[in-house]
Amino acid sequence: MSQSIPHLLNLLQALDSVLTLLGKSDACDKNMVAKIYAMTLTRLKQTNKRLWFKFTYGLAEIYVASAAFDKVRHLMTELWEYTKRPDGTEDPAKAAYVFQMLALNIEYLQQCGPFH
Repeated sequence: MSQSIPHLLNLLQALDSVLTLLGKSDACDKNMVAKIYAMTLTRLKQTNKRLWFKFTYGLAEIYVASAAFDKVRHLMTELWEYTKRPDGTEDPAKAAYVFQMLALNIEYLQQCGPFH
């Protein structure tokens, strides 16, 4: 069992790399990539929060690139919540995630404008 967990994490990281490349490609079906992300997220949210964040962030990037603004706003809310402590204050241990969210927010605002 202990050997299967690192193997599973390696597979998930490889899947994330493939989905990231596909999501940035103009030649792939973004809806199919989004469905694969969504299925993976359902499992990760319960088992591995760090990978969940990474996959959710990747899906949000796909939604921004495809102008699915309603979907990306929901994901961004979830991602911002992850960067906080249970009492609602900022978690300094998750500062790197905050920087990623700021970058995503900038991408979002560039695509839809500040008052969309």
